[in-house]
Amino acid sequence: MAFKIDLYAPANQELARVIREELTESLVNTTEGKSLAERVHSIRRSLKRIRASLRLFRASLPVKTYRKENRWYRDTGRLLSRYRDGEILQLTAAKWGESQPEANLWLEKLRAEQATELEIEKVLKEVRQRLLLGQARCGKWKFLEAAGFAPGFLKTYRRAERCGREAEAKPSALKFHVWRKRVKYHGFHLKLLRDMEFAARRLEAVEALGKLLGTAHDLAVLEEWAKANGVEKASRQSLRARRRQLEQEALEAGIPLFAHGIQVLSEGLNLTS
Repeated sequence: MAFKIDLYAPANQELARVIREELTESLVNTTEGKSLAERVHSIRRSLKRIRASLRLFRASLPVKTYRKENRWYRDTGRLLSRYRDGEILQLTAAKWGESQPEANLWLEKLRAEQATELEIEKVLKEVRQRLLLGQARCGKWKFLEAAGFAPGFLKTYRRAERCGREAEAKPSALKFHVWRKRVKYHGFHLKLLRDMEFAARRLEAVEALGKLLGTAHDLAVLEEWAKANGVEKASRQSLRARRRQLEQEALEAGIPLFAHGIQVLSEGLNLTS
């Protein structure tokens, strides 16, 4: 089934179903699939979807359960960070090299720093064990009285709104990175709720904002790597200038996108704050 909830089914039932489906797909990718890069990417995406689902229905779970599961899947994803981050660095450098040829010289060093396939397969075994444990716990959750998705949706929206204002007030790569993560979770929530007209209309703009912020973040990481590896200042300044341009574009698109009052948003999604 697609990554979305049935609006007419019990919230608890839908949370468990979505997470089971993402876990099933992830478990398959720990042992088989296309390329190693695609398998890792798919697992990390599923882990983010699981955490987004937990956040959307956080009011339906005891606080201790929510926090435990959220940390569990966060830490599971971090096991794969070194490999995925290395892949993103290489892709970003290659893209940057299309207009800035000196970046092509960085690729050899980046590839040398990349974890080996043997190392990653070993990590995937650990990831698989953690997913199996999470799967077993999922079937034993004790749910609270049905609270729906309103509290979780509005909390995530407010965080994205606040982080956008903070990035606008005091711009930094870190603040835009934090905003990117909040926008990403808001986008996942809209995707889960896209059978609602308001969510479906908003989804495209939020995903476009997420891509802008994601590209800016990739350049920030490459800029940091370039500085640590003694890349000449002029090249780093070019990276910084492009990153800041993307950050400004994100502000111009994103601040109005999160200018809705909670009352307007609530009415659009039939929520009560």
